[in-house]
Amino acid sequence: MAQSPSPKSQRIMREARQWMFALDAPEASDKVHADFEAWLDIDPDHATLFEHVKNTGTALNALKRSDIPKPLRYSVFDTVQIYLSDVVAAMQSRKVVIAGGIGALAACAALGMVLIRPQTPQMMPTQPKVAAYDSQIGEIKPVMLSDGSTVTLGAHSSIEARFYEDKRIVKLNTGVAHFDVAKDIGRPFTVKAGDLEATALGTAFDVQIRGDDFSVSVAEGQVKVVYPFILDGKRMGMQTNRDLSMGQQVTATSEDGLQKVLEVSIKSMAAWRSGQLVYRGISLTNLVADLNRYSATKIEIDAIREGLTDYRFRGVFPTPDIDEVLARLASTYPVMIDRSIDGKIIVRKRNPS
Repeated sequence: MAQSPSPKSQRIMREARQWMFALDAPEASDKVHADFEAWLDIDPDHATLFEHVKNTGTALNALKRSDIPKPLRYSVFDTVQIYLSDVVAAMQSRKVVIAGGIGALAACAALGMVLIRPQTPQMMPTQPKVAAYDSQIGEIKPVMLSDGSTVTLGAHSSIEARFYEDKRIVKLNTGVAHFDVAKDIGRPFTVKAGDLEATALGTAFDVQIRGDDFSVSVAEGQVKVVYPFILDGKRMGMQTNRDLSMGQQVTATSEDGLQKVLEVSIKSMAAWRSGQLVYRGISLTNLVADLNRYSATKIEIDAIREGLTDYRFRGVFPTPDIDEVLARLASTYPVMIDRSIDGKIIVRKRNPS
């Protein structure tokens, strides 16, 4: 059970929340900012706990009432919203861990309690129908699953399907896949990619993995996406969910959890299935991860990455021409493409001329 923060910590966090409101106000004057800096200088704990409160406030924007189990939702959600920042500071300062293995949902230190989501045992057949599929580098591969659903695998992608009597589960191991799900109300269709789960009864959607980042894009129908609730880079033992409709997309990262739902065009969503590469503000790390699914030569980012990973690349390419993408990258940003090492292409920071 999480211990309550000290009276001093509670007081500082209350003051920190007041400073957040004051600083965010449009009419915040130079004097307000000066007074805030003076407050930070009074005690080293002021800056530390202010940062905890600020990070918690950001994360709570992603937390919805529906993330709390229905029996507890209305009695607990408001309390969690009020007290979670205090609890997070207490857990981080005292190194208290909420055990994700037992499904802890939230902790309210001021109430001295931890809410646990009960695990409901499910009876499953001992031998589900299992099938695995993969595609080669640069290959777009359609496959038909045993339930009538169709999957289009992107380049260098792989899935494993396990179909039970009461549910259908597909694990995306690498790459990207488009799922056109055959309707079966009695057996929900869930795609798992890392810790992300996307569930639908009958619809069409994409799931993609790029390093530690995941995304779901819906072309038809509705999909429920679930991902661990991440706060300040740490798992909080509860889940966050998003309900997506046609033309919507959500991403999740291991550092920040589920992001805001975005509107995307169906055309751009389907571009990769026709061999196009479309990038709209992709990070260099994710760009290289994506290009490696099309390139026979391994592409890497130089170990000296200072400044490199801050670049956001944009471009539309009618064919997966890796040389063209790399040439555009080098002409857009101060990078050079080093092909001097056999079997590798290295993206390096260009030296000032």
